[in-house]
Order: sequence, then C-alpha cells, then structure tokens
Amino acid sequence: MNILIHDLSSEQFQSLFPGTYNDLYIISDNGTIRHCTGCFGCWIKTPGKCVLKDGYANMGELL
Repeated sequence: MNILIHDLSSEQFQSLFPGTYNDLYIISDNGTIRHCTGCFGCWIKTPGKCVLKDGYANMGELL
C-alpha cells in the first residue's frame, strides 16, 4: 500500500491527479486534523495511537 498525504482541496487534487488509484491510501486535510499537543499520550496511554479524536489516531500504524 502506498500513502499520499496532501493539503490540496478536492478540486485541486482531482485536476492534478485524475483517475482512481487502487493501491493508494490518500490522506487529505478536510479541516479535522488537529495539531500535536505534545501530551505523550501516544507513548504512555495508548502506545502507537494518538489520543486526539480527530479521525487520524492510527496514523502511526499507517506509516
């Protein structure tokens, strides 16, 4: 699996990369990604998973 992380709008992304990608996992900023707070919860409380509930808690697993 390949991962593509971008900060483009969906219209910009579709114009630059038309088509579908079967082996590509696309991560885009839809306004819900929260910044790291430096709480170390991903190390202590839930190893490998971010404690912020923004839909990207499994980013470490994906990478």
